[in-house]
Amino acid sequence: MPPNQEPEAGSKKWLFLEYFPDNTLWINKPTLDDIRATMQLEQNKTSSAAPYIVSSDTSPETVEYITNNPQFLGKHVRIFYDKKYCKLVIKLVHHAHEVARSLISREIDIAADRMSIVNGLVPDGSKRVASGQYTKEPASSWRPATLPPSRDAKWPSLVVECGDLKSITRLRIEAEWWLAKSQGDVKVAIVLIVWPTWSGILLEKWVPDPNGDSNSNDSATGTAKCIQKIGLQCKARNTASVEISGGSLRLGFEEVFLRAPSSPRERDIIVSEEALKSIMGLVYDEFVI
Repeated sequence: MPPNQEPEAGSKKWLFLEYFPDNTLWINKPTLDDIRATMQLEQNKTSSAAPYIVSSDTSPETVEYITNNPQFLGKHVRIFYDKKYCKLVIKLVHHAHEVARSLISREIDIAADRMSIVNGLVPDGSKRVASGQYTKEPASSWRPATLPPSRDAKWPSLVVECGDLKSITRLRIEAEWWLAKSQGDVKVAIVLIVWPTWSGILLEKWVPDPNGDSNSNDSATGTAKCIQKIGLQCKARNTASVEISGGSLRLGFEEVFLRAPSSPRERDIIVSEEALKSIMGLVYDEFVI
């Protein structure tokens, strides 16, 4: 029986270990050699590679070795570990997803740099965060260099999670993990979906909703809500053929920097429609090469 169908599935304690896509690969009680062999097999596939590998009965010692030796899993992977239930989740980030993530990240960095804030926004990349029984790596993350007093420094203010359309429910769960487990210290989680068969990209902006006022059907925890959706579709190899819905991506200054702006140059980070179309065109090249 797959781990996400165990008797207690559906309860809150299993929430962050559920909703994996059908093509997830499951392994049980693996050795380090088993994990490495499985990873290499999937990474060497030119198509149909599993987006996730879920490893049951994986000891903290095994995970400690993996995290202390980043070359063991190699590049283009992110991990999530539940120490209480000894489950390790390895997310394989495919090349087109990395391209989209890096281009979106670059636009955020450029917009932040334009404000010329001394010790402004720190790009923390996939910096690992440990909280209680969990350890998690984002696709990308940022935090302000100067934090409010007493604010826990381990949490970023902004994260990105990326994957394919089949993983959308799982990616929303991952976004909600950041918002819920940080108790609102993470202000924004971006879900980035790359959709090769549709030649498209979907962006969702998620924020905390501690009172559950939104009644969102997409929220698994009931404590987060999606406040913006942006869709892009490219029909040919030029930005003029890119269709966009949902407008520019807007990240509030206070959401990202955790303080009010203090001068006119300090403003919301905006990734314009034109920039998003350009990103879509570059990602489209990855689909057709």
